[in-house]
Amino acid sequence: MGRDWKGRRRKDDRLSTVSRNGARLKVANKAIDKLKDRVRELTRRTRGTSIGAIVAEPRQTLLGWKAYFGIAEVLSPLRDIDKWVRRKLRC
Repeated sequence: MGRDWKGRRRKDDRLSTVSRNGARLKVANKAIDKLKDRVRELTRRTRGTSIGAIVAEPRQTLLGWKAYFGIAEVLSPLRDIDKWVRRKLRC
């Protein structure tokens, strides 16, 4: 969390901390919700594209997201997202 120009605490909607036996970085729930909305938008069935294109577009988004949030120390949300995306592509 940073501070704005007036010295007030600024809410960071990308990373948050978990404090059980010390502070650890985790991906914020708001960031996970934004990613899921984006994947839903890219994998809609009514787009009329081939399965290759449907897989390729979210791949770029997911790789960028993983590169950005790769510093997170709590990995369980990342595993849950992986499961969710794989299920989303199968259905």
